[in-house]
Amino acid sequence: AGGGVVDAEDFANSQLTSLRDIPVRLLTWWYLNVVEKSDYNSLPVKVWRWLTYNVIRNDLMKYFAEATDWSKRLTELTPNGKFTQLGSLIRDLKSDYGLQYTYCWHALTGYWLGVDPSAPGMKKFNPVIQYASPHFGYTPGMMLVEPTMAWNPSTFEGVGIIPPENIRAFFGELHSSLKDAGVDGVKCDAQAAITQMGVGYGGGPKITRSYVHAMEESVKEFLDGNCINCMCHPTENIYAFRDTSVARASDDFYPREPASHTVHVVNVAYNSLFLGEVVHPDWDMFQSQHVAASLHAAARAVGGCAVYTSDRPKVHDFDLLRKLVLPDGSVLRARLPGRPTRDCLFRDVARDGQSALKIWNRNWVTGVVGIFNLQGAWWDRRVRTFDTLEDGLVPSVTAYVKASDVEGLVSDVGKFAIWSCEEQKLRVVEADEMISIPLEPRGSDVLTVAALQLLPDVVDAHGQPALWAPVGLRGMLNGGGAILSVRTLRGGVRQLKELLKKLAPKDVLKTSKDADGALDMLKEVRTLLSIFADAEEAGGGDMSRYMKGELEVLDFGALQRIIDGNLGGKLSRDTEGNLSRDTESTLEDIASSTTTLKRRLASMQDETTVPASPSPRVFSRPASWDAVLPVPAPKVRAVVTVKGQGDLLIYSSARPLSVTGRKIVRRKSVEESAAQAVAGVVIGARG
Repeated sequence: AGGGVVDAEDFANSQLTSLRDIPVRLLTWWYLNVVEKSDYNSLPVKVWRWLTYNVIRNDLMKYFAEATDWSKRLTELTPNGKFTQLGSLIRDLKSDYGLQYTYCWHALTGYWLGVDPSAPGMKKFNPVIQYASPHFGYTPGMMLVEPTMAWNPSTFEGVGIIPPENIRAFFGELHSSLKDAGVDGVKCDAQAAITQMGVGYGGGPKITRSYVHAMEESVKEFLDGNCINCMCHPTENIYAFRDTSVARASDDFYPREPASHTVHVVNVAYNSLFLGEVVHPDWDMFQSQHVAASLHAAARAVGGCAVYTSDRPKVHDFDLLRKLVLPDGSVLRARLPGRPTRDCLFRDVARDGQSALKIWNRNWVTGVVGIFNLQGAWWDRRVRTFDTLEDGLVPSVTAYVKASDVEGLVSDVGKFAIWSCEEQKLRVVEADEMISIPLEPRGSDVLTVAALQLLPDVVDAHGQPALWAPVGLRGMLNGGGAILSVRTLRGGVRQLKELLKKLAPKDVLKTSKDADGALDMLKEVRTLLSIFADAEEAGGGDMSRYMKGELEVLDFGALQRIIDGNLGGKLSRDTEGNLSRDTESTLEDIASSTTTLKRRLASMQDETTVPASPSPRVFSRPASWDAVLPVPAPKVRAVVTVKGQGDLLIYSSARPLSVTGRKIVRRKSVEESAAQAVAGVVIGARG
């Protein structure tokens, strides 16, 4: 029957205990070993279909009722006996175990076989029993893909559906009760079923739109839009989505089906090519202590999807989970849906015996490529089961990887650092330079790709322009996802002081001929202040050592007068006396950076400074630099904002003067929304 809570053969063994049950045992064996593995139009399937309608229908429904949930209908919208204290349970889960979110499951039609029209709690919605068609049949296309629908409970008993005009009220009552219990979202499953129930309601697409839109409106009203869509691959479902954005990209994770795991990764990657343009694909759960756990973990690391497990209590591989999940429970999630690289699009990575699957994605700064040997198993649509090569015949393959496999990742110097998580090895390559990595059967690796960039005015030990790039956290699969932002800074306080002098009220008329000139100087002040303020937030130790004295003598009074717009009346105003929006925005940014610097100078925080090597050589510089630089040679500050904790990998061809790091607070921007962040500052560079 497929999908049973109790396997069909196990159920038969428990029910059939006497010699007179031998014919039934033989029939069960014949179904499992012959019918399920036969073509749709084959004689065994036709014979079995006749038997289910005319001889064994009641016995089959007994199996569905006792061993599965497929024949059950929803009778109430309130918790049943298992969850009478649902609200208390959720409060305990959140308070005792620190869970942030709790989701509940329901089907789009209520339950697997819909709702029960005879149940008192359902009658107000006027449900009816609906069949796929008046003559008890599904479409030929559906039957070709899944012949078992011919003897499914929905074929024999119909599905209890609520008319479209009442479905919004149904979802509203369901979701409001879940909200009252503290539920944060739902997984809406079995969505494809409604596409077959459109007879008398304008057809499948129309009734599907009614159901999906009603569900989304209710989820948006009561659960902040938190919904995972599932079993929703018909185009009627996909094209109906308006407000929910997450949808499953695959069949289930089957822990007891060894052949399914490589196929699962193939499916989610290639399905995401299409689904990723419409929804954010969900790659389903997995178990961390499982023979295929590392394969699934590597896929989730590059999939750009949520990471969750279906581990049994006390059965966990925490070493593996720590490569995916940070201590605060968040993950280093790539920004896009994971997709196959261009050279994998038309290769059979499951059975051609030679091709590895490569999945690429982008982080905020770096790129990532997952490589997988998925040869040896595939889904056979003809007989609707997994087919495999015999043990020992699954080949090893070699993955050929280029930095350019990551779409849109650009290096100004055309070079990249590639870090292998499995090999713990770093390579520096050109954009199209190929590296080869062998993979054993079911083997995988996650490669971080970091674009190298110039360190301005710095050379390495060989006199060549210095290159550097932050790579990521060493202990994480997608370690590059920890890098939230990077910038290189140069310039000094003296330059800022000179600008402040020019902007003093008594001098502004001399230094700026018109309002535009004054605004241009304000923008220069904003740029320099933001550089210093960012360096303070991300690498205050460096500022403390080298620039504290200079900052202490800045004329914050002059800054305040600038913020107040007191520039000798030189700033342009409209007829009502208001400053232009551009000017207001510039002044707001200056005020923000000034506050940061004043706070920093008022209470210096402890810094951890790594002992540094001697200063690197620098390019010769124009003599005019001496007037604006506060130190004899230009210092280059590379500021890296990092989410998480652990060993931070940085490639540099020149040696750093110092490296400092400290914890910073949560930022409001998406890029820097880490609960905890560590900033590494490289000065000069090499190491």
